[in-house]
Order: sequence, then structure tokens, then C-alpha cells
Amino acid sequence: MLDFFRRGVKTWVAKVLLFLLIISFAVWGIGDIFTASSGGTVAQVGDTEVEAEDFANSVRRQQLAIAQQRGELIDLATLREAGIDDAILSGMIRDAAFTEELNQLEIAVGQDSVADAIRENPAFQDGQGGFSQYAYIEVLSRQSLSTQEFEAMTRDLLGQEILVRAVTTGAGGLPGAAERIAAWQGERRAVSLVELDLETAPGPGTPSADDLQTFYDADPDRFIEPERRWGVYLHVDPAALAADAVPTDDEVRAEYDSNIETYTAQPSRTLEQIDFPDLVTANAAMARLKDGTASYEEIAAEQNVALENLALGAVTEEELPISSAEAVFALTEPGFAGPVETLSGAAIYNVTAVELGSVTPFEDLKDALADRIATRRAMEQVPGRATEIDEIRADGVDMDEIAARSGLELLRFGGLATDGSVAEGEAPALVRDPRFMAEVQDALDNQDRDLVQLSDGGYALVLVERIKDSYLPEVDEIKDKVTEAWSQEQRLIALEARAADLVLQSAEGGIDAIAASLETEAVDFPAYGRAQLPSVFAAAITDQIFSADNGGLVIGRSTGDQSVMVAQVTEIVPLAEEELSQNAEAATQNIANGIAADQIELFARALEARLGAQINPGVVELVFEQLNQVGHGFGHGQNY
Repeated sequence: MLDFFRRGVKTWVAKVLLFLLIISFAVWGIGDIFTASSGGTVAQVGDTEVEAEDFANSVRRQQLAIAQQRGELIDLATLREAGIDDAILSGMIRDAAFTEELNQLEIAVGQDSVADAIRENPAFQDGQGGFSQYAYIEVLSRQSLSTQEFEAMTRDLLGQEILVRAVTTGAGGLPGAAERIAAWQGERRAVSLVELDLETAPGPGTPSADDLQTFYDADPDRFIEPERRWGVYLHVDPAALAADAVPTDDEVRAEYDSNIETYTAQPSRTLEQIDFPDLVTANAAMARLKDGTASYEEIAAEQNVALENLALGAVTEEELPISSAEAVFALTEPGFAGPVETLSGAAIYNVTAVELGSVTPFEDLKDALADRIATRRAMEQVPGRATEIDEIRADGVDMDEIAARSGLELLRFGGLATDGSVAEGEAPALVRDPRFMAEVQDALDNQDRDLVQLSDGGYALVLVERIKDSYLPEVDEIKDKVTEAWSQEQRLIALEARAADLVLQSAEGGIDAIAASLETEAVDFPAYGRAQLPSVFAAAITDQIFSADNGGLVIGRSTGDQSVMVAQVTEIVPLAEEELSQNAEAATQNIANGIAADQIELFARALEARLGAQINPGVVELVFEQLNQVGHGFGHGQNY
């Protein structure tokens, strides 16, 4: 709950809380998902108890919220491994501490305040912004909440807001800090640079065993071997199905003819318009236009029409009144049209451009249409193929048999890691699909998994056969890898030394002199912000660029350590005064919110320590035992 406080300490916190609370209810509900007796309280702060049933409901709601994000329900064991249960209980204990403090201070929220908060809650308002009793009753009923229960929750939240405001009043940063932060964040710099490629560095020779060991010991983490998984999978591939669903030429032609409007650019005219009070005035103006005694702009000025208000832009025939459309679209080249009688009097049009319309030829679209039809047919087949696989699985057969009976190729991955690399063979094409990779990482040894839908609409069935945990190998085990990394580092060091020499030798000539000595040209980059520099700029050289004076030269490695850069700051562009003022206001609010969040955090910890927060581990375990019983049948790979 403190996370909510942190986001709203300077606003009507409770109202925001209540709105978010209702939205959460609307998505998940808080019905009797934990109906069995839990046997007491999971925690207690002073005389305020955290009921086991409330804790269980919070755990299940969080489990379902994660399921919505991931597309599958994670089991409670995984949730606990991630520490989510501890975070939930910690938040509930802090809520209890706030409640206990209010009780001890004898601070109570009046019924009128509760009623006002409920009436102003957007979840209970009608279309005109007023309170709807029907919406109030209907929403609470759908969530199995009585009005008394919700009003009690509202009273608790409003009471907590009283403490939050008391703690955070006056939160703010040092004078001038916001302006300095805004200026620092908004500053932009232009640079010009040259790169010294890794291939141009001299060979470092052959390292000794001591060289490799010293290099390895300096940063062993870079050589950690990631967890790897071996297994097989079946892929219901829409692209493969599309390759077998190629339409005939007649089918493609029918697709084109049935959607001909899509490929037709409607005739249009680019217009300017002058309105007149009546046809007599308009006719007189048109006569002057035709004999050249007045220009369109002069007549517009006589009618008090500003030049910027003349243009209507490009319009189709359907977008104009019938009488205007007939006159305007009768022209096949630019010119004047009208006068035309309108609802407000009359109008003269200046047609500045004519587009007669066109149809994209069938031959230009034939291949794309054929692909579209094949893809559509493939996607229509995908659910059926997935169902077929599920029906085969129901017979309890292994992956080889499923592949044989479904006609799909049984594919294999050898030592697949989260970064997409493999220890054996080639990485499967599906490593680019985050849903496939998540499924591989979620699966356990030889665990029967459900089909998972992929990002392209296809499906995969994964079986992980073996898992090798992450470990740090010895130098001798990965000698080639360490040697390669050592050699690259020596080349980079040599390039940095060469770059430093070039900077010293070209102090007056700057980046152009350095580029000339390298027989290349410097590359210019326009003014960028700190977070906008192209990805080739690594963080280290970016920091140097924004610390250097105008004209200063800096040296640093590129992203990925594939080259050494020499960059010169060619322009420093400060943030404009207007933007500086706006950004400083935002920075002031962010500083205040951050300080307020820290104040709330410290206050909550102090409350818990002073009031004596206690946890009942046995009841916590009992909650999870009963949750597992209630949730029996929800598989680890349950799809939502």
C-alpha cells in the first residue's frame, strides 16, 4: 500500500487509492477465493491484526495479476521464490501499523468524509460526472462486497491519508536544485568523432598461463556460464502452413476485385474558399477575378478573410456539399470555381491542385494479395492444429509420437540460455520470440507442459529434458574463450594509447587533424541529449562528452568494445528558458515526491518498531497449504 502512497503523496491520495482499488476489483474480483478457515492472524501490530483470510486473498489477487501480465498462471511456489509473499505481508503489516497509530491517537474519519470520497470516486459516477447509486451498488455487488465493508475500507484509507499528509507536509529539495537538475537533463551537445577499429590494432601475441589467470581473476563474472537447457519442441508455424496454402490466380483476382475500393485513390481537389454574403457580391467578385482586375488574395482581404484561413486542403467529392462539389470537380486543372450558393450565402473556390484519382494495378498487388490470402488461411488452420495436438497428448503419448501423429517435425534445442545462445548445434529460430523463451525457462525437467501461444499467433509445445545450472568454469576449461577476451582487451588498450597520442599531437587541429592522420573523415553528430545519443556511444564516453568543455577532446570505447572513439564537443546547447522553467517545475515535484516517499518509508518503519510488529510464521504456512488445496488443478502452465 505504501507504493500507492509514494505515487500520490501530493494529491488527494485516498481518492486515487479508492479508484485504483475499484479498478482492481473490476478486473479480478475479491470473492470468496479463500473460504477455508485459516486459523487466526498472520501478523499483529499492537492490537491491530492482519487476518489470514485477508492475506490469502491478497496473495491470490497478486498471483492473478501476474497471470494477466504473463498470459499464464504461476504456481505459489514460484511466487514465494520471488519473494512476492513477503512483499505482500510487509505491505499489510504497514497498513496495520497506520491503523494502530490512528487508533492510539484516537483519530477517526467522519461519515461525511467517507460519503464525500465515495461520491467523488470515478468508478461510481454516471456519464455526467454525478454519483450513481446504481453503479455503486452494482460494482460492489459484483465483487461480493457490502456497502458497509467498502465504507470501512474507505474510512481506513482516508485515515491513512491523514498520517501521510502529516508526515510529508513541507517535503521539498534544496533551493535551486530543481533548476540545476532540469538544466543538466536538458542540455544537448553536438560532437564530431573518428573511430579506431579493433582490426587496426597490432596483434598482442600469445598470452602466458599467468597472463590468462590474472586476466580471468580480475573479472571472473564475465566468464560465468549461464544456465542451459536441453530439450525438444513442436511448432505449429503459421508461416509453414501459409506456404502450403498458396491461392490460385483466380482467387487472388477475386480478392482484388472484392476490395477494389481499398486500392483506389479517390479524385480530390486542393481548395481555397472565400465566403460572401450573397450571390450578387460573389458574382461581382468572380467577374473581377476573370478579367484580372483583382487577385484572389485581394478579394479575400475585402471580405476580411485572412490568408491562413483560405485553405481547405485536399478534399474528395463526398466531403463537399453537392452544389460545391459539382462546380469544383468539373475542373480538370487548377482554376476558379463558382460562385456557388451556400447555406451562409455564397462561395468562390480557388482550385490549386487537381488529383484525378487512380487505381493500383492488379499486377502490382498480386504477390502481396496472394501472401495475405495464404496467411489468412494459415491462421484459420492454427487453432485446429493446436487442438489436434492436445487431443493426441490426451492419449498419454511421448513427444516423438505426438510429432509422428501430427505430422510436425520434432525440433531440438541444445543448451539454450536466456541470451539465446546454445551449447550445441544451432539456436532455434524461435529464440526471437519472448513467449517461447519464457516457456523454455519456466519448464522443469521432463515436465508435461501445455501448448503456449507465440507472438506470431502460432503455438509451441516444449519439453525440457535436461537443465545444467549456471557455474563459473576454471580457466583451463574455457582457455580459448579467455584467450580471445584477453586478446581483444590488449588490442583495445593499444588503440586507446594510440588515440591518446593522436590527441596530444593534434591539440590545435582538433578532430579534423586526427581524422587526416588516420586518412579518414570525422563523422558529425548534431546536438543530442544525454539519453538520445546513438547507441554506438557507450555510457563511459557519453559521460565524458557531457563533462568536457566546448571543443574538448575525449577518448572512449564504443558500445560492445568493437572500437575506440575520439570525440570532440563541437557545440553545447543549453535548455531554452521556457523549457527550463517547465522542466524545473516537474523536477521540483519529483524531488518533493521522492523526499515524501522516503519520509513515509522511515515513518512506517518507526511505527512498526515502536508498536511491535509480530509475524506468525506457522499461520503463514497454513495459509499457503490451504491456498494450494483451494487452487488444486490450476497448472503451472495454465493459459489465460
